[in-house]
Amino acid sequence: MSDMAEMYESIYCDPAHAAYGRGISRCAEFLPRIWSANLHRVLALGCGHGEELAAISGRVPYCVGIDFALPPCVWYDFPDRRLARIRGDITTADLPPGWDAVVSFDVMEHLREEDIGPLMRRIMSVTQRACLVIANMPDPHRLPDGRTVDLHLTQRPPEWWQARIASVTGWRVEVQALRYPERFGLWCGEWS
Repeated sequence: MSDMAEMYESIYCDPAHAAYGRGISRCAEFLPRIWSANLHRVLALGCGHGEELAAISGRVPYCVGIDFALPPCVWYDFPDRRLARIRGDITTADLPPGWDAVVSFDVMEHLREEDIGPLMRRIMSVTQRACLVIANMPDPHRLPDGRTVDLHLTQRPPEWWQARIASVTGWRVEVQALRYPERFGLWCGEWS
């Protein structure tokens, strides 16, 4: 994934892609369950511009996001909470232990299939639950240099993700359907 950081940085900086990596809508349907889980520490993988982090941190005191197309580290301190975005490759970065949950919104499909199992094992080593929102559709983008690339490297239906994650982690994986069938959520592990 590290070799793709430059490409994603160019997309984030391109005015034609101003909305890319943004959008509270990607997590809005999942926020009530995340908020009601009484979480204290949440790690967001592929946090983009951080809007999902800001939304989650409204009810979770400590939120950290990792994305490989960000400044090295950006901290936001508030009287009762702390929010950070850290630059790092989620497929290779050391994930610190002790998270109440890991979340990832429209990120897992950007990984190669061979990266998913190892990442899920690493997620399992730092938490007992994850909320993953996945898109199963092409995501073509024209880069500033004129090339068109499909950013969704793994396009699979919910059943494939559910079986893959359960086989790697041993977790129960619940699929949450959304209004549009090309996106879905996966509640992995112990959620109340």
